[in-house]
Amino acid sequence: MEFTKKPVDEVLKEDNFNRIKRKELGNFLLSLNSIEAIAHNFTDLYFNDFLFIDYFELLEEIRYSDIIDRYKSHLCEENLVLSIIRPL
Repeated sequence: MEFTKKPVDEVLKEDNFNRIKRKELGNFLLSLNSIEAIAHNFTDLYFNDFLFIDYFELLEEIRYSDIIDRYKSHLCEENLVLSIIRPL
């Protein structure tokens, strides 16, 4: 529960977001050097109703503000659940 009480900019700083985004874009571009990786990504995304050629554009469009908004809407107190698993 402590996770949601931290300020959003403390959980993910904009510099870290940009670094992660650049790394993901770079990994995607590197995967284009491998026919096997292209085939794997194409089929994986295709069966999830997403076109492989749109993936790079989607990654480029993601903004820090999008992540912050998603964080605030999903990681809030009313969405938290506690599960207790007891041995038999």
